[in-house]
Amino acid sequence: MKNIISSKNFGYYPTHPGGILKDELKCRKIKDIDFSKQIEIDYSVLKNILNKKSPITAEIAILIETVLNIDATIWINLQSRYDLQIATKSKRLINKVEKIRKKVKERELSNN
Repeated sequence: MKNIISSKNFGYYPTHPGGILKDELKCRKIKDIDFSKQIEIDYSVLKNILNKKSPITAEIAILIETVLNIDATIWINLQSRYDLQIATKSKRLINKVEKIRKKVKERELSNN
């Protein structure tokens, strides 16, 4: 049985895609407020993404692609990878996974 928790221990602090987007905007000399207007979202929504407080959703990824010409799947993959990294560091999830594994093992043993 593959150990998803330990096999996904990346050994570094995960990078939120909002931080990458913030760097990209800076490199292109695009102001946050201008970018929020270009992709037609509320400035507070963009600020939360850039400050790593909110995720990049599929809809926002498509809007980013439209303006920056960076494929939306890149943003979604970055977000998914970030979410997975955060989840694998969750003590609550680790405990839950171990509890479920124990039940599965017990069930397998009783079926043999």
